[in-house]
Amino acid sequence: MALGATRASVLALVMRQVAGLLTIGVLAGGTVAIFAARSIRRFLFEVEPGNPWTFALSAGALVLIGVCAAALPARRAISIDPMQALRTE
Repeated sequence: MALGATRASVLALVMRQVAGLLTIGVLAGGTVAIFAARSIRRFLFEVEPGNPWTFALSAGALVLIGVCAAALPARRAISIDPMQALRTE
């Protein structure tokens, strides 16, 4: 912001970085979960190991939690006074 960025662009930058990390995490975790679900089949009561609804709801919940967790640092980043940030550096 000290170099001319708007609050909206700083928010978009933070959320874009979070979206990239969430995408990588959900894809990697989903891949591992598919293989792990087959190995723990006997512990899954009344749920099939490859149930797409379970995977979709889990991925959606994780993305929602990730976005909520990123909202606080993003809000903090857009509320910082640029001159104060430059003075502390």
